[in-house]
Amino acid sequence: MNKKNVRTILDTWLATKLAYERIPGMVVGIVKDGEVVYKNAFGFADWEKHERMETSHAFFIASISKTFTAIALRQLEISGKLKFSDRVFKYVPWLIDTGSPGKKVTVKQLLSHSSGIWRDGDGDQWSSGKFPSISNIQASLSTNTFTGHAGYKYSNFGFMLLGQVIEAASGMTYNEYVKKHILQPLKMSHTATDLDFCNERIASGYGRDIPGQRRTKFHHTHIGPYSSATGFVSTVDDLAKYCTALLDGRLPFLKLSKPQVTFDSEGLGYGLGFRLKKMGSKILAGHSGGYQGFATRITLDAENRLAVITLTNTNAKAALEVNFGILKLMHAFGKSQKNVSKKFLEYTGLYRSFWSDSQVIALGNNLICFNPKTSSPLKVTERFESFGKDVFIIHTTDPMGDHGERVRFRRNAQGKINAYLQSGLLFQKIS
Repeated sequence: MNKKNVRTILDTWLATKLAYERIPGMVVGIVKDGEVVYKNAFGFADWEKHERMETSHAFFIASISKTFTAIALRQLEISGKLKFSDRVFKYVPWLIDTGSPGKKVTVKQLLSHSSGIWRDGDGDQWSSGKFPSISNIQASLSTNTFTGHAGYKYSNFGFMLLGQVIEAASGMTYNEYVKKHILQPLKMSHTATDLDFCNERIASGYGRDIPGQRRTKFHHTHIGPYSSATGFVSTVDDLAKYCTALLDGRLPFLKLSKPQVTFDSEGLGYGLGFRLKKMGSKILAGHSGGYQGFATRITLDAENRLAVITLTNTNAKAALEVNFGILKLMHAFGKSQKNVSKKFLEYTGLYRSFWSDSQVIALGNNLICFNPKTSSPLKVTERFESFGKDVFIIHTTDPMGDHGERVRFRRNAQGKINAYLQSGLLFQKIS
């Protein structure tokens, strides 16, 4: 893998994608063979104040928290303090108040979202940002807590209960256990289980982009008992340490990444605290996170000792799209690539026609061209092969494209590239 080529594509693609999709900010990290091979920040941590995003900014990582809870439970299983086959009411006796279903649900069922328990209880915490206390949660239990749904049914409430299991089995608070057995051994000093324990500089979180409306800016909130489901705050550097420890076996990840339930034809499924996805022949594990003003994703390719971390400070799908786009890029460029030829750098930039915009990047002895809004730079990408001064041959897999035709770049009076002509369209260089 040529790090320079990967950085060239990512720096250009991500900066323009954020601008086109009005994403306030993003931080990206890539870990390969235990080394951080790429890390960068884009956009703003605070849009109104024009505070630039930095890689040191922290994010609410939301449901990525579930992976920490799963690791903690696996550690407790290995140490003999619990079994995944144990019934949850052994550790959370008040769960019996839900009736007979509460007596039967196991730790493994909650870990794999297969217990049939309700998703989020009967509160409005995802709108108000006010999460219930344990006493409020106990008071809300009823015979409706278990819906009777068979198979996969995602539940934040279930992972909240698993936090209570960890406390009962370990004799420590959830925060104390995770800090002692996961965060401190990995020197993850910029990660906290909840806002109550966080001293980090957290990026401002923004709502989705609604036409004609000012973007909502959220206040950071305390999660309390739901920390084990969605409460963690972390940075790209700490998550890189975490992903490395998952991939190299310092954290007991293997059993948790085995499929337990599958829920669509594309091979999406769930293990024990980890979401699973097929990408070609590869099985990837990880988790997304969505919270007021934040969307995040970590994905691990254990076979290639590769992990991708994407953190955004808005409710948008970009974190997931970019994450998978980077993985496809890394898989494609897994083998050594030629360095960028300096003679082609003058052609790079953002170009615009009345029809569309085009991002041109030098790669080896070629130029590649893609739409700045793409979910992957390799998706329907055009390659321009040099055919003489300012002339290139087009190579594309798009059946509606212009494979084999010529692109001609134009220069201004000062000799600088300022446009190119392709299939009857003139693209003016704008940056």
